Amino acid sequence: MKNLNRRLLLTSAFCLAASSLSYASAAAETADGAPTQAPVNQGEVLTRVSDYLNSLTTMKGSFTQFEQNGHMSEGLFFLHRPGRLRFEYQSPPDAPIIVADGSWVFVEDRRLKTTNRFPLSATPLHILLKGDLDLEKDANIVGVESEPGILRVTAREDVGPAKGELTMVFSDPAMELRNWIIKDSRGLTTTVSLSNVRRDISLAPSLFESEDDALDE
Repeated sequence: MKNLNRRLLLTSAFCLAASSLSYASAAAETADGAPTQAPVNQGEVLTRVSDYLNSLTTMKGSFTQFEQNGHMSEGLFFLHRPGRLRFEYQSPPDAPIIVADGSWVFVEDRRLKTTNRFPLSATPLHILLKGDLDLEKDANIVGVESEPGILRVTAREDVGPAKGELTMVFSDPAMELRNWIIKDSRGLTTTVSLSNVRRDISLAPSLFESEDDALDE
């Protein structure tokens, strides 16, 4: 159970990152017209990404998760910056729910009726959920790449329950997220795709509440 919760927490943290980041980069061409990899100004990319994230208020959408062993799961995500998110795994029907309430991240196991929690500050979520974000100064960002039609941003977390690496993949120049790839501390990969994303919508405060919130009252 502990390993399962860590895997789900890792996935949820990177779902947020991937659902929020976007940037467009122009592709260069060689003298004979063949496209080549465009040079990347990492500082400019991360400034634009930070500005985009800081402009977000709310988001919701669907996600599909593919694991290296062939397992597939689906669900919904909800985001309310700063500090709050929710991931509902819908396949199987009793799959966990993950909630961040601004201070804690809760992993609720609907089958076993148990809840584990982790400090938000101990996960990559705190980087992307805090109110004033500056990724250019964030040591977790370890790479930015561009090639014709595609932009990749890589982040790495070396400590804590969400330890691992994330590569986010965007279409270019449409500034639309296509998918992202998670590599955990064991080298196993998970690919996540988003769909039906909407932003700047009304979301009920109860979406970002856990039953365990009552323990802190």
